[in-house]
Amino acid sequence: MMRCTEIRTEIAVAGTESAVVQAHLPTCDACRAYATRNQILDLHLSRSLSFTPSPQLTQELLAIARDHAKPVQRPRRWYDALVVIVIGVVALMASVLIAAEIVVYFTGPYGFGSYASEVVTLPNQLTLWMSQAIPLFAQIMLSIDTMRMQLVVILLALLGVLAYTNQRAKRKRL
Repeated sequence: MMRCTEIRTEIAVAGTESAVVQAHLPTCDACRAYATRNQILDLHLSRSLSFTPSPQLTQELLAIARDHAKPVQRPRRWYDALVVIVIGVVALMASVLIAAEIVVYFTGPYGFGSYASEVVTLPNQLTLWMSQAIPLFAQIMLSIDTMRMQLVVILLALLGVLAYTNQRAKRKRL
């Protein structure tokens, strides 16, 4: 059997609908008076707290919600596209050179292999010509040649970062 304090807690939290409270109220004047006071208080609070918003307030709140529901898009910077294009061109040129080197290796210096060997030597010929035309270019190319592996690692890291941010942006859009 529940004590009166437990019954009153039940009345305060859940009201008088439970079977235990309904069974106890006819036998206890104090709990019955407590339930009556709670019902009167609930009635007054429900009347004074009822609020019907004006249509203007409703429209303003909906407008605020609409504004905040739109995804914020950062403006595209001009160099975003340029970076993607440069990386694509470098990757395309590198893949053509790699394919040409493979053809030269397997077909030898005769037939189609001779054309491919000319394609493979184009970067070296361009570097030689630039070194003769611009002496500073030879020093720069020598420095780049010594840093070649580090530059390849940096390029791969940049490609990884671009791929990661691209996937992250796609997930945010969903």
